[in-house]
Amino acid sequence: MMNRAEIQKFFLLENDPQFFETALRPRSCGGGAEFEQLALYGDIVIDMHLLDYLINENFQQNGDITKRKGKIHHKNVIIAFADYLGISDILTPLDSTYHPKDNDLAETVEALIGAAFQANGLEKCKPIILTFAKFAQKIQETSQKQGEFDISKNYKGDLFDLFQKKHLVLPNLEATRIGGPDNSAIFQFEGDVIFDGKKLEIPTHDWPRKDLAEQEAAYLALCAITGNNPEYSKFDLTRDNMPVSQEKTVHPTTSIDNEELIFRKSGHQNISMEANQNTGELLVEYVNRKAKENVFGMLKLLSGRLDTVSGASWTCEFSSGVLVLINLQLGEQNYFALGFGTSNTKARKAAGENMLMNVNLTEWLEKHYPNHKI
Repeated sequence: MMNRAEIQKFFLLENDPQFFETALRPRSCGGGAEFEQLALYGDIVIDMHLLDYLINENFQQNGDITKRKGKIHHKNVIIAFADYLGISDILTPLDSTYHPKDNDLAETVEALIGAAFQANGLEKCKPIILTFAKFAQKIQETSQKQGEFDISKNYKGDLFDLFQKKHLVLPNLEATRIGGPDNSAIFQFEGDVIFDGKKLEIPTHDWPRKDLAEQEAAYLALCAITGNNPEYSKFDLTRDNMPVSQEKTVHPTTSIDNEELIFRKSGHQNISMEANQNTGELLVEYVNRKAKENVFGMLKLLSGRLDTVSGASWTCEFSSGVLVLINLQLGEQNYFALGFGTSNTKARKAAGENMLMNVNLTEWLEKHYPNHKI
């Protein structure tokens, strides 16, 4: 993320403060026709330089060029680029309680490019568009590699179409704000999607925008329903193609003295899946990456990949929430952690994070599996 001076320099406007200030004024910040004209120029400049960029990247057919250009010059990608640059931090809305919306961010990036064009000419803008194109390519390649969704696609539309074709009630995918200050809110979707009588428990990553959390929720639901993405098993998004330890759902009772909470298992099920192998990724890097997404799921994944790692979990549901107990065995050592939450997902997340606070898993892996690749 850049500061104000760095953004001004990036858009070649350090010697043109008037253009810079005009480009930072969408309507919510007091701007008008001049801002909109700069945004229009920027839109055209992006297309012109992307055409040249894609031809140099050996895209030859008009259809291929148009399709690829559309994936780069896409509103969601521009918004992500705005977040990357830190545009929202330097905007000054007329209403101090107003947080810049997606359209504000996207149009401001285009206006800044338009201002760079007005101040410096078309050719000088080429490095800016090249940086933007490489940014778009990087985030899309990362999304494909990690099994995450492409922010330039409309997964909600695809999911709703699927539900309508089967004459099912459309799911409610409204994300909720889970934290962050007013100018940097954090959103997440965590809930159930019912498809053909089967309940899908959907937890997304944290996102700086509500629509991205909702799009990822739709993406995860589609993955679970169709089974098209190997990172997700059908109808269970907490599993990842591997045999894992057993998990028991239990119901709490109280002992005779009415003080001690007792876990009582009501049954269990074996879960088996196929794990992706020969990925070439270092085990430690894989574990650290997965831990950022879902600690509880990562521990299950690890137990399926290493014979020296195993674990189990118990879920206790009662009126005020859910309590999860997990056990992790590393070699000959046993570790336990508890997690509490208002749902199974939140309780598991808390238990997994508590486990990592008690166990230096990275250190253990580096000691016993140095340079090990999966």
